[in-house]
Amino acid sequence: MTLQEVKNFLRVDFSADDRMIFDLIGAAELYLKGAVGESCDVTDPRAKYLMLLAIRDMYDGGEMSKRVSGNTAQLFTDFSLQLRLEGKQCILTDESS
Repeated sequence: MTLQEVKNFLRVDFSADDRMIFDLIGAAELYLKGAVGESCDVTDPRAKYLMLLAIRDMYDGGEMSKRVSGNTAQLFTDFSLQLRLEGKQCILTDESS
């Protein structure tokens, strides 16, 4: 995921926060891999969206409403479970061949 993709998602058009946003990209990827597993394909559109949601939440510093954060948390849980289960399915398929 590129810095520009994230800035577009966040609607940030200045460079003062570039370093922080770049660091948040790394943190979001580690967070996602921790939730889903190291084999998580971060190029999967669901994984990218989860990373963007996590970055937005970290960037906003919790300024989103609790209702939105709750919905985001549920979406993150659902998507990460899907990705985790698909990863296990891929591992099982690979081992049986």
